[in-house]
Amino acid sequence: MNNKSKFIKNALLISLLAVVILNFYYLSSLAVMIPYNKINYLKSFVSKEKIEINIPEEKSLDWYPLMNFYSAEDFSKYINSDVDLGIYYKFGEFRGKHSDIFRPDSKTYSSFYGAYILNNKVDEEYLVDGDGNLIIQDIIEILIYDYEYLVLKPMGYRGELKVDFSILDIDAGNLSAEIEIRGLSHKYQKFNTNYIQYGRPNSQVSKNFEKIKTYGKFKIEKPTDNLYIVYYIINQDKKIVESWGVK
Repeated sequence: MNNKSKFIKNALLISLLAVVILNFYYLSSLAVMIPYNKINYLKSFVSKEKIEINIPEEKSLDWYPLMNFYSAEDFSKYINSDVDLGIYYKFGEFRGKHSDIFRPDSKTYSSFYGAYILNNKVDEEYLVDGDGNLIIQDIIEILIYDYEYLVLKPMGYRGELKVDFSILDIDAGNLSAEIEIRGLSHKYQKFNTNYIQYGRPNSQVSKNFEKIKTYGKFKIEKPTDNLYIVYYIINQDKKIVESWGVK
């Protein structure tokens, strides 16, 4: 091998190493979440029942490339009712060490979109009452479970999550709301498992989990007597939320 070939080879190796180092947290997230999503999906009722859905893509903002899936096996215990829950979700893209969900100046700060799939295994009204009206408290419970128990608490938040949920519009399975909730910006103190997928937050943060005003849009479908699909998006830009693909 001549000197020129050695130089090119070394330059390529150095470039590759630099890419890996600069994107270590992002690549680590992908390496873990790809099999993690698959494992969660295969053990869920969504897989066993062969439930297929089409989640509209939000194209105006920059999101993590994977549509993630979590099988919420303890949800029925949380609501004290025999209801299975599967969660599809996306969050903001990575920049440097972490996702934009941790950056207050980001357009995807504390933002998610995807779908909740629920299987009601008891003979009780859930999400929709006998007259076809949405049961708002059920939607709020799902949101609190997802945001508080799966996101905030593993990151170190120790308070109770109080959600101010003000309905802006509601009709025929569609709900939009203004929501006051805890933002995800906080100071890194020690490792927790959520940092594997979201990256490591900044250690130079003065205030943790400050309240923010954001907006939510929910579209509830009932394909069968026991199955419910709740398409959702949470974002601080009201226009983006309103224009998201579910009608």
